[in-house]
Amino acid sequence: MRCSVAARDEGRDSPELQALVRRQLPAITQRLSETLEKLQRPTEAAEKYVTARAWWEALVRQYRGEGVEFEARALKDGARIPQALFSSVADNLLRNAIAKRAKDGATRIRVTLEGESGMALRVCDTGRAVAAELAVILLRAPVSLLAGLGIGLYQSARQAEAAGYTLELETNRDGDVCFALRAQ
Repeated sequence: MRCSVAARDEGRDSPELQALVRRQLPAITQRLSETLEKLQRPTEAAEKYVTARAWWEALVRQYRGEGVEFEARALKDGARIPQALFSSVADNLLRNAIAKRAKDGATRIRVTLEGESGMALRVCDTGRAVAAELAVILLRAPVSLLAGLGIGLYQSARQAEAAGYTLELETNRDGDVCFALRAQ
């Protein structure tokens, strides 16, 4: 009987888990490498900027097959973004949304990157709203959620702030929950 993607079949990883690991491994390796570099030279750890279009294409490839909708709007040629920040925040928000969808099955996840008036990354879903009492503190302090998602959001918000960006819960209604990362 299979209970999850991580279920083992006679001592072997399931094909679903193997496929997931193959898709995620390059991004995980890159993030670990960036973190190790920062730890080895913390004073020299300047943010690496990449073109928004190249970053976006890599994100779409990374989450292909995960049932996530992607849309890029008005990306200007040569527009650049801080790679570690956008990768870390996108990964956190997408993992949270995918976990949310796993609980109810019907949640749609939509990711947009807009470049018209500065870069804005949005991760939205059609699931239940964040409880009002949590929404007030969600990005301002670590919160204890059953799935442990609050600490990652808090860390993402602090990382964004340090880089001159804001991460906010832009929309919070049942059927329309949207987090946005944008320049301050």
